[in-house]
Amino acid sequence: MNRFCIVVLGLLSMMVVPSWAQSDVFFVPDPQTAVWTYRETNHETGAVSLSQYTVQTMIGDAVQGLAKVQVKTTSLNAAAPADSTNLYFRFEQGECILDVGKMFSADLYEDALENTDDWKNLSDEERARVLKEMDDYVSVKGEVRGIPRYPQVGRLPDYELKVKVLVMSVKIKGKSRKITGVETISTPAGDYECFVMTEEVSAKMMLMTEKSVIKTWYAYGIGMVKQETYVDDQLESSLILDTINW
Repeated sequence: MNRFCIVVLGLLSMMVVPSWAQSDVFFVPDPQTAVWTYRETNHETGAVSLSQYTVQTMIGDAVQGLAKVQVKTTSLNAAAPADSTNLYFRFEQGECILDVGKMFSADLYEDALENTDDWKNLSDEERARVLKEMDDYVSVKGEVRGIPRYPQVGRLPDYELKVKVLVMSVKIKGKSRKITGVETISTPAGDYECFVMTEEVSAKMMLMTEKSVIKTWYAYGIGMVKQETYVDDQLESSLILDTINW
């Protein structure tokens, strides 16, 4: 699969659903001091990594607001530097929606460029022009939906996302989305009563299509607790909450 398509799918699979830690929302009491660590296992290759999520900035709250979350991933199998990615979320009535448009906007480019010598030598006007040109290359339509604030067993709305960068495009679809019930999940971080959500996700890149089934467990006051990704009915990868501190 094309690297761009893999990155987009990776961002979707890493998505955490945050809200304030009352009894009816998915997040911890103080998200800006919280650190979630997930252990991810690739069941095809045996590779294991740890991904650490921290909230960098938050406007409003996790019922109605915006958040920037840093994800730092470290491989436990290879001596490689940690990989860092910023995710952007939009909260609407307690539902957390991955803001892919924000992730491919000028803010992302500026974050990547700010420490380079060429960028530091540009004037404010030159920087604005460069960012405007980069934005013109990107088109994002649609959105990725999360779990509702008050889940009930049954169907959830489907979603579709289209991202185009120059002549390269990818289409992500989430369908057959549903809450299947409530289960108690044991993790290294503790035991949690979770809502279970399943969805079929497809990513189309040119003539290639990758299909998977994703099963995710969410707990009030925590967010995502566990996730499994299946391809052709085979478990391809899994995530589980390793630690959470706040």
